[in-house]
Amino acid sequence: MAAVQRFASIVGKISSMSKHQRASIGEVNLAIRQMGDVTQRNAARVEQAAAAGSLDVQAMRLLQSGRRSTWSKPPLIERRLVAAWRRPRRRPMPRTT
Repeated sequence: MAAVQRFASIVGKISSMSKHQRASIGEVNLAIRQMGDVTQRNAARVEQAAAAGSLDVQAMRLLQSGRRSTWSKPPLIERRLVAAWRRPRRRPMPRTT
């Protein structure tokens, strides 16, 4: 009778450990999916930043090419664009989700 009880106890422990392991694997899978989502968002942000940087360079080239004209003073829009381009950019705070 003691052997049967011991066996039942061992089976119960194995079952409990199996449930715990299953829950832990689920948590790991969730963490991996979240890391994948963050990686995709970061990649999209890098692409956006690269595109914005390219537009900045193109805008400055356009402004510089316009300087060859006969204007005695650059128009207000040009002065604002140059000032905005020279202003240091703040990096967005990373999201913690």
